[in-house]
Amino acid sequence: MSKIAYLILCHKDTAIVGDWVDAYVRTGNFAAIHLDGNAPDEEFEHLLERFSDNKNVEILPRIKCGWGEWSLVEATISLLEVAAKKFTRATHFFLTSGECFPIKPASYIQDKLDQDSVDYIESHDFVHSGWIKTGMVEDRYKYRHFFNERKQRRLFYQSLKLQRLFGLSRTPPGNIEMKIGSQWWCLRRKTAEAVLQFIGENPNVMKFFKTVWIPDESFFQTIVAHLIPKEQIRNHPPTFLTFSDYGMPVVFHTDHLDHLKEQPRFFARKASGFQKDLRTKFADLYESEDEYVRISNKGNKVYEFTVQSGREGRRFALQKYASGGSIGRLRKLNIILCKDWGIGKTISAQLGALKEQLALGYVFQEGDANLPDLGGFEQGVQKRARHRRAFINMLMDVEETDELYLCVDPAFTDVLRDFETDRCKIKFLMIDVDLTDEFCAGHGHRLGLLENSDPKGEPTIIRTIRHNLSAEQNQVAEMGLRNISIINPEDRPRLQRRALQNFGDIDEKIAAEILQNIDYAGEGVSNVV
Repeated sequence: MSKIAYLILCHKDTAIVGDWVDAYVRTGNFAAIHLDGNAPDEEFEHLLERFSDNKNVEILPRIKCGWGEWSLVEATISLLEVAAKKFTRATHFFLTSGECFPIKPASYIQDKLDQDSVDYIESHDFVHSGWIKTGMVEDRYKYRHFFNERKQRRLFYQSLKLQRLFGLSRTPPGNIEMKIGSQWWCLRRKTAEAVLQFIGENPNVMKFFKTVWIPDESFFQTIVAHLIPKEQIRNHPPTFLTFSDYGMPVVFHTDHLDHLKEQPRFFARKASGFQKDLRTKFADLYESEDEYVRISNKGNKVYEFTVQSGREGRRFALQKYASGGSIGRLRKLNIILCKDWGIGKTISAQLGALKEQLALGYVFQEGDANLPDLGGFEQGVQKRARHRRAFINMLMDVEETDELYLCVDPAFTDVLRDFETDRCKIKFLMIDVDLTDEFCAGHGHRLGLLENSDPKGEPTIIRTIRHNLSAEQNQVAEMGLRNISIINPEDRPRLQRRALQNFGDIDEKIAAEILQNIDYAGEGVSNVV
């Protein structure tokens, strides 16, 4: 019977990953685990402690991985190299993630691998297959990508624009034909060894792919198709995944259990971290021996049908958006309220960098908020505001984080009430602004109430603006928000520091350093609200 070496790319929840690894090993298989270098050290220490004496499990040195970057392929190559060398009895190498889970018994998976001597990997024509639904297609490899689109969006597109302007396009080295497909695959040992040999003998190919955008969807897909005859490749992944109509991977819950069991795949991606019951039932299924397996090849159609029914109120369970959505009980949302957007963004960015967490600006008031691709959900404040909590949930899923910092203009009390009612862990920091004539005049100019030729503004209008802004700040203070800290420019510095300490969970010295450069009487960097 075949023996599988599971290659696991994970970035969090190592306790859950460890439970799956135990199940893999109990059924006679092996596991090599790579934990993202961005994950907390205690997660890595947990893996080392848990599997230090297990000969069938290998924990790899960590690499910091970024979405769409070569680092993901680098980590995968390391997994394959180590597993091929260490697990000499492994006949197959199955790439999964920490959020993938088996939906078939181990015996069924191994029997299927014995029956057909094939590799399971998507390998479609890069340009003409239509596999890429949105965004750039051949420009992913025609040009060199040195920046991350999500983290360095401006530099990413400036670099691309300059390369197009100066005609710096390129073609794949040698006679390689570019292919595209799902990141997840299962390769036979002879294929894995051929791929590793090819990698060692062709540094020019490696150099080429290091600047391809999202190479995890093309590197192995291209090389396997280049080395292995077409008839020995099952042109679909061994892992079932489907996408929402926002273009995001669907997160499965317990009510999907029967639906998932019937899919003609070995694994599924991805499971909600809160659905322990789903994981327990599939763990039992994986280790069972006499479970009857029924196959239906209608996974995507069923999902589309139930989603559409949900919009009409006839789905078998409440749809996320129909019920208003939820950020998640264990997730943390830190909201900074400030009329001066410059101050709000500065505090958010500094705390985010300090805590190594995602920090955003005024995403529900600011059109260009430098957001990642969310399948169109990120385009414009109206779309984001339509389902605010669902938007934040999706954003956290995409950015693979359970905490973020967010700015909200005090005028938008409806946003605050919406988040206040969520089950997530939430903190507010209200930063009052010194409503000087200069600040109010700046705000008046942006509202179109004052002419630019009159920088100081009309006294009557200035007084009205000050009254309105003061009322906004007082209204937030009177809302009775839970876990709110308030920084008032008239308070003593010690009280201001204490408020920032409570909100950011930082020490007094750091709070003082952050606050020392804040000008509460700035020029009024506020939007037209």
